Amino acid sequence: MHQTPTQTIFFVAFALAAFAGAWFFAGYMTSLTTGWHALAGRFTLQNDFRREEWRFQSAITRYATHYNNCLTIGANPAGLYLSMPRLFGISHPNLFIAWSEITVSHTKFLFWDMVRLQLGRENSIPFTIRPKLAEGIRRAAGASWPKENLS
Repeated sequence: MHQTPTQTIFFVAFALAAFAGAWFFAGYMTSLTTGWHALAGRFTLQNDFRREEWRFQSAITRYATHYNNCLTIGANPAGLYLSMPRLFGISHPNLFIAWSEITVSHTKFLFWDMVRLQLGRENSIPFTIRPKLAEGIRRAAGASWPKENLS
């Protein structure tokens, strides 16, 4: 069957719109599942701030959902900064969470020692990271780093 140029353009436009819609839907569902959406309701970054940051980091959140090598995590004495690349961060606004809203504990994921940050006092969201990253964040937070829960 032969397609006219108009039909071809329509098909390409429809395919691009469908892809964009699926991309947005996947990002939104990830945001809901991991708890990012809940955190964004209270902790969306309002201003730029200076911080030490680590790019291409990973974390485990609610329901053992992983953000693999896609996070930028930053810290300073005021709080914790989380962001996703804009291309992948649809429905993931940049977050800034004050240290007073975070608790810290040590845990295991399968066989690995990990550090769990519970983000937000209301609707607390688990955010589990490797100890080496947690140590860098702790140094950047200085005296503001929350007292660690022994578990």
